[in-house]
Amino acid sequence: MWRGRTQMEDTMIRFFGFYKRGADFTHEQVLAHWKNIHGPLVARTPVGDGYLKKYIQHHLSEDPLHPTDFIYDGFSEGSVESLEARDAFIKLPFV
Repeated sequence: MWRGRTQMEDTMIRFFGFYKRGADFTHEQVLAHWKNIHGPLVARTPVGDGYLKKYIQHHLSEDPLHPTDFIYDGFSEGSVESLEARDAFIKLPFV
């Protein structure tokens, strides 16, 4: 059931990152690294909490009925309260 948006969600600024694997990685390897290494790193970094209010990973998978080459393996969605918070967050060493 759709619960509607909160006032905080209405005032957030969203930014997106699109990710393409390097030649040395398979699609499955890059998604596993992103989910199991990068995601927890972002989630457990206390300094990130001061900037990033919401973080979602979108892992793309091929549709078996309509196979195609991926342009991106996935994308992330981050929410911050201000442009200054976004700029400070993307300067953190793990980003």
